[in-house]
Amino acid sequence: MPYQSVKFWVPLTLVVFFAGTFVFATGPVQGPSVTRSGGGGPCAAAGVSGRFCQTDGVQTIDAGARIQSIYIGLGKGAIANNMVVGTTGLQANTTGFRNTCIGFESCQANTDGQDNVALGNNVLEVNTSGLTNTGVGNRALNKNTLGANNVAHGYWACRENTIGAHNTCIGTDALYQNQTGDGNVCVGVAACDGNLVSENVCVGRYACYNGQTGTQNASLGSYVNSQATSGDRNVNLGYQAAYGYSEDGGTTVTPDSNVMIGWRAGWRSHNGYGRDRDG
Repeated sequence: MPYQSVKFWVPLTLVVFFAGTFVFATGPVQGPSVTRSGGGGPCAAAGVSGRFCQTDGVQTIDAGARIQSIYIGLGKGAIANNMVVGTTGLQANTTGFRNTCIGFESCQANTDGQDNVALGNNVLEVNTSGLTNTGVGNRALNKNTLGANNVAHGYWACRENTIGAHNTCIGTDALYQNQTGDGNVCVGVAACDGNLVSENVCVGRYACYNGQTGTQNASLGSYVNSQATSGDRNVNLGYQAAYGYSEDGGTTVTPDSNVMIGWRAGWRSHNGYGRDRDG
């Protein structure tokens, strides 16, 4: 059986629970101090049988450890290349492997998902079979279940994503509402917040903020194309470029296949004529 080693320093009394037994170690405990052993592990090598031993000042426990409700171990199934630091991480795991889950309830529902990295509270909380996702920040990729190859960095980044794949969302609330859209790149606070579809690239604070059904758009700049809810194959570059640009003089319906470059290019115009809606 492979073994696991976790290093930590506890200056006060340490209480460890394993295999139905409490082990008390008073005073400083310096790591590596939690090791999964057996079949060539440290205890066996020292000729010691059982689940607990101490060799060369190292405390060895053949199980996960819990310190003030924080669990450190491999998660359910004790698959050697998983790592959990938190409360209920990987508590439903069956065959998932190479997962790293650090934070309150991170990877809590994972069953056979693999190669996921979750860092933060409730990251990938309901993921079951999603693969190769990376979530950093509280509730990033929180509702992901089957989505794969997503990268989310930021508070609530890609929070609503369920089966969407190959998305990159960096920034607080980036790509927040997306559920099934694939291949989006959204960088900036609330970039692509309302996006529901695929293949958009939006970089900048509130870039493509209201975008819901428009696809294959490229926008760079703060508030770029932030009012439109539709429109495909548009290229917008510059602060507030295409802000409020519409097809009918309204506020949201954006036409397709336009290029707008410059400060407020096409700002509050419609039908491509640059007419200000307010006269």
